[in-house]
Amino acid sequence: MALVQIMSAIQKRCPMLNRRHMRVSLKESFPTPMILVPKQNALGRVANIRLSSLSVPLFLFVIALALRVVYIWQAERNDPGYSVLLPAEDMYQHDITAREFLKGNFGFSVRDSLQTSAFYPYFLAFAYSISGGSRHSVRLSQAVISSLSAVLLYLAALCFMPQAFAIASGLLMAFYGAYVFYSGLLLPETVIVFLYVLALLLLAKYKQSHTYALLIFAGITLALCVVARPNNVIVLPLLLLWVLAENDSLKRGTTDAGILLISAVVVMALWLSRGMLFGYGANPSASLGLYGFLVGNTYDSTGIFFHSRVSAKEMFAASEGSYIRGLLELAKAISDHPSQWLFAEARKFLAFWIGFEPNDNVSYHVSREFSALLRLPLPSFGFVSAMGLLGMCASMKDRRRFMLLYLMALGSFLSVFVFFVLSRYRLTIVPILILFSALAGQKIWGSISSRRHIRATALIVSAIVLLTLTRSRNINYLYPASYLAYYESMARHNTAIAFLTKGETALGEDQLKRLLAENPGFTQGYATYAVLCESQGRKAESLEIVEEGLKVAPSDSTLLAMRAQILSSAE
Repeated sequence: MALVQIMSAIQKRCPMLNRRHMRVSLKESFPTPMILVPKQNALGRVANIRLSSLSVPLFLFVIALALRVVYIWQAERNDPGYSVLLPAEDMYQHDITAREFLKGNFGFSVRDSLQTSAFYPYFLAFAYSISGGSRHSVRLSQAVISSLSAVLLYLAALCFMPQAFAIASGLLMAFYGAYVFYSGLLLPETVIVFLYVLALLLLAKYKQSHTYALLIFAGITLALCVVARPNNVIVLPLLLLWVLAENDSLKRGTTDAGILLISAVVVMALWLSRGMLFGYGANPSASLGLYGFLVGNTYDSTGIFFHSRVSAKEMFAASEGSYIRGLLELAKAISDHPSQWLFAEARKFLAFWIGFEPNDNVSYHVSREFSALLRLPLPSFGFVSAMGLLGMCASMKDRRRFMLLYLMALGSFLSVFVFFVLSRYRLTIVPILILFSALAGQKIWGSISSRRHIRATALIVSAIVLLTLTRSRNINYLYPASYLAYYESMARHNTAIAFLTKGETALGEDQLKRLLAENPGFTQGYATYAVLCESQGRKAESLEIVEEGLKVAPSDSTLLAMRAQILSSAE
């Protein structure tokens, strides 16, 4: 009896211990069924997640992974570039560097693979060590990483928009054609985009909770982005300013920015030490070095990489590899041709935003011929750039709320624009553009559902105009058709070489015929085709092909030497 009285007195003094009050409080706090666990139990906090909260990420992951596995299966069956890595390709250099690492030769580097992508050869070596050197297994592991990027983008999107539009963001990332394509190649883009999206998620969560641990992990992740491709360092100062602005107190803002900076600097310092340890030096600001900077900023720059431009080569030779001399040579060239330089920079700016996927030694457009999946109408850069720009403009009133997205988009743009535009280099901005695309969709849907017909019409018309301007075909107003044909011809020529290396002569010859039909001015194709014919004893046909090439380029030294050799052997 005394015990009952004591308990009754405690409940009167402590209402929270009243069982009826606890039932009401729990019902109000958790309107859906949930497993309650002790607060101090870390495993219990994980169990606190509802199953429904995992269904969407799991759905996105499965869809993204299925697409990538199907693509890899098609490419490995049909695309010769998957089984034959040519020495001129970055994939070959990463592959051979990683295999040397497996032998313990950590000071080995083909050309500048450790400089331009220090992180990726180590990642590749680790993947090879697990898979026994299987490229197929590495591609599948990259497919998993790429699929996780879609999940991370969905989780990041939840910090900025309703769930329906966050799901749309994840689906756009899962179905984005170029990211599916690059996830199967031995290139660092899959890892870089994953790290960039992870950094976005960590910073978006920091915006909500201001937790130091999130800043530390964000700093490490951003540093790995820089290690994977050093020109990504441009985004770091912008994010430091964002952290300062996110805090009402200058002291707290300075502390938080310092934590982010120190976390990043420690990782980057380890990378710099690695470079100096093996005698390669370190280049923390530009993955492509001085020559890449000159190629993208001379007065006759095309906006996308073109390796045979004379002015960049001359300036690079005059600089003797020195940044200071190179910048002085560039400044002199710009001062001599100011209007041409401004036009070149404007062309590079436009080249960044249009839908064309400029390649270097691998081509998204040519590879689509070997994959029925890639030929589907998958989301393209032209779509996300148009809708993303619309979302940026439509969200300007809430720019403080979305400032993180604006700054990460700006940093990604500048990291490419200061050099030149390539499809895979600008891939880091795609997740941010996808989020802005979803915001544009949210604005349009909100205007329609609230019956603000004028605003809805204006947004839809703006979307149509931007989608028209960013169409892939509109590259023609930036570059002559012959110039564009060079890039696709180079990729097709590499495809032909890969087929011939595999011993599939008929398929290789077919690629060479298509190459010369599409671009008769590509003289290297004539030389390769002539060598193929001669190796098969078709000397008359070989001479005929050389003569056709000399009609296009009468002074081509390679073709002239081949004609002399064929004629002398005939005698």
